Amino acid sequence: MYTLENRHLFECAREDRVRCIKTRDLVLEFAELARSQGLLAFEVQGKELEPFQVKMLNFMVDGLECNYIRKYMEAAIIADGHTGLRLLEQYVFFEGMMSILEGTHPRVIEEQLNLIIGLDVIKYAKEMKKEQLEREFISAMDVHKLKVTIDRMAGKR
Repeated sequence: MYTLENRHLFECAREDRVRCIKTRDLVLEFAELARSQGLLAFEVQGKELEPFQVKMLNFMVDGLECNYIRKYMEAAIIADGHTGLRLLEQYVFFEGMMSILEGTHPRVIEEQLNLIIGLDVIKYAKEMKKEQLEREFISAMDVHKLKVTIDRMAGKR
């Protein structure tokens, strides 16, 4: 489905591609669930999913053959006519779920999806998360220092 000829359909900004990490993480949750409890465990998931995702999960739980699922879902993705981020999100979900169906280990699935999303995007997201954690830590330290100062002032009165 993703080829050099149609790669322009998947193009979107790096900041937008970061959103695909949530889709990847959702797939990895399903991969761990399938590994520990089997595909039938997908039926009890109370997650908010898009119709495309629900259809894919239903096909998997119903035990349809991989080839049928692949052909049907690829046709559905094409028929939706999405481009950019929306198309990339669907493709990440689709490829990840197909890998689960084929019995691929969750760590391998993560690596595959990281390549689809882009290693530069994964690195960028990690840097952004690190910066956010540092800001939160500094903010927490500032609050702590303020409380200590207030406590000291209150004790001197």
